[in-house]
Amino acid sequence: MATEHDAPIQPGGVPRHASAKERRARGLKPFLSDLKAEVQNQLSRAEAPVRPEDISADTSGQVTQVVQPAAQAQQAQQIEAAPARHPRQTDNGAALAQAALATADHAGAEAAAARADAAAARTEAAAAQATAARADSQLQAARAEIEAAHKEFETLRTQFDAAQERTRQHILIAWIGAGAGVLLAVVALVLGFL
Repeated sequence: MATEHDAPIQPGGVPRHASAKERRARGLKPFLSDLKAEVQNQLSRAEAPVRPEDISADTSGQVTQVVQPAAQAQQAQQIEAAPARHPRQTDNGAALAQAALATADHAGAEAAAARADAAAARTEAAAAQATAARADSQLQAARAEIEAAHKEFETLRTQFDAAQERTRQHILIAWIGAGAGVLLAVVALVLGFL
């Protein structure tokens, strides 16, 4: 009796009861073609051919079928009883066909889910790329602000150094003037006593 494990597997094929990981490894189209070949094979096994029982050969060597009224009735009975002779094969073929359709639907659902996952992954990747671009632009703006602050600090430091130098010069001039005034006062005092 034919079962689902008796169907031949084509080279590189995957059985119908293979796991989803094995089906994804080969792709959906090869799996569906193998599944279709398996169902056709099982259905061809389930068919019961009816052969005429009354066969005779004529003098020319050709085979002719002798059909008598009683033989016709017997042949009609055989044709009617043919499905009843192999009920399990017919049931197995129908079950295999239903299982094949269910497996094909399941594979289609898995393919749709995989496409949805891929679309979600692409959306997430695009969002991550946009976030990275925004972060990069913000980093560039922060670097520009830091460079501008450094330049402003250097300018202020230069101005402070210049002001400090001018203050030092003014203090030195003031001390020189004060010293000269004291010296003149001493000279005038000495000359006054003479």
